[in-house]
Amino acid sequence: MDGGESFFQRHQRLAKQQSTGVDTYDVHVVGVTFEGRQQVVRSIQANDRLLLRRDPANRYDRNAIRVETLNGVQVGFLAKDLAAQLASRFDQLGAPVNAIVIAHLGGDNPDYSHGLKIRFQLPAQSNTAAKAMPNLEDEL
Repeated sequence: MDGGESFFQRHQRLAKQQSTGVDTYDVHVVGVTFEGRQQVVRSIQANDRLLLRRDPANRYDRNAIRVETLNGVQVGFLAKDLAAQLASRFDQLGAPVNAIVIAHLGGDNPDYSHGLKIRFQLPAQSNTAAKAMPNLEDEL
């Protein structure tokens, strides 16, 4: 299972999110091989915190959602199709969303590209006026 989560743990987490009105997303960060981002990605470890921030001025995608370190260094983006689905929800929140790294992909070989899989939460569709969960680790 992704991130070392067993089937039972995943079932419990999904049941809990249904009762708490929270949507949880486990996704790969895209664009990590551009603009020197590999150096940043290599320094990130599982359980590190990241921020997701809307980037409506992005010249390639008006729905873009950036993935950044807590210091504001860009790591990549959410996939374009997912960003298109979530952009309006991010806009309604009006604030960055916390994420946690659940897997660092790639090896110790500096010749290979490294990647990240992250988990983040948003208020459920019926609850979009609420704020994103500030204490993500409580839900993991």
